[in-house]
Amino acid sequence: MVNALGNTPRLAFSDVAFIDSHGQPAPDHERARDYAAACALCAAQPPASWLLTANLAITTSNFVFPRALLRQIGDFSDLRYTHDWEWALRASADEAPLWLREPLVRYRVHPTNTLAEDDVWRHVHENAYIQTLALSGKLSGLDAAGACTALLHNASLPPVATLCFGIAARHLADDAALRALTRPGPDGWFLRSLARATGLDERIFLSARRLSEQQTALETQAALIDERWATIQQMDAGIAERDIALKAQADLIEDRARAMAHMSTEIAHRDEAIIAQGKLLEERFGAMEEMGREIHGREQIIAELSAETVRQRAGIARLMRTPWNRIRRWLGGQRG
Repeated sequence: MVNALGNTPRLAFSDVAFIDSHGQPAPDHERARDYAAACALCAAQPPASWLLTANLAITTSNFVFPRALLRQIGDFSDLRYTHDWEWALRASADEAPLWLREPLVRYRVHPTNTLAEDDVWRHVHENAYIQTLALSGKLSGLDAAGACTALLHNASLPPVATLCFGIAARHLADDAALRALTRPGPDGWFLRSLARATGLDERIFLSARRLSEQQTALETQAALIDERWATIQQMDAGIAERDIALKAQADLIEDRARAMAHMSTEIAHRDEAIIAQGKLLEERFGAMEEMGREIHGREQIIAELSAETVRQRAGIARLMRTPWNRIRRWLGGQRG
């Protein structure tokens, strides 16, 4: 990389490989994915636009430059998050940077990285500040369309915030006064005070990426609401059909209940008739039993009479066999 720089007073940096807290490759980390996307965008753009699109160097550990460049543009600014990016933009104002497409730096991503801090308003103010400085420079090698295209590709660009800083720069004494707006003052953050004064939603000062994500989220929510509304309408139609089916079932149940009540009445009548018939049969059976007893009694009487008749006949037969009766039968026969 030093050989590639030669004697030209310009900035050079290489590709960056991301590693985790254990030193293992972390290509799927959010910052690694963002970096890969930025590299893909910048690879198709002229070198003068690279640092307008993204901070490709990522860290000052990836900066290589001659002392002459430092003497020419000065030291780093007292910014917390964008001091390296701001310096790289100043370093590239007159001479496009050298980008070596080889990962010579390994960048460790962990929760204590400064860029991992959730300090949204400081990020917004510092990004607006460095973009304002970049736009006020020469932008050598870029035309208006190229500069706008590079900035619109910048995921960290806060459009409205940068506009406000650009206007403020025209009314402030110097760069130090503008840089002071990157820190909260007595009334808090500069942009938040503007939102309060105008009654606007603070979110208009977010980065283009945040605004795009919010718009995507809103569109997703709108699509989800439409889908849920369609589902609700389908459910309403289904409920209406079920209500009709339930009404039909209720009517059928009522019809069956009436039929069962009618059948119960008929069964009750039949039960009454059967009971009456049973009583009649019992009465008839009782009469038949009584008749049977009478017949049995008569049979006994007849049997007794028959036995008496037999006895009488036997007695008569004995009488007829007596000598006297024989003589009488003989005398009777003589007379005839």
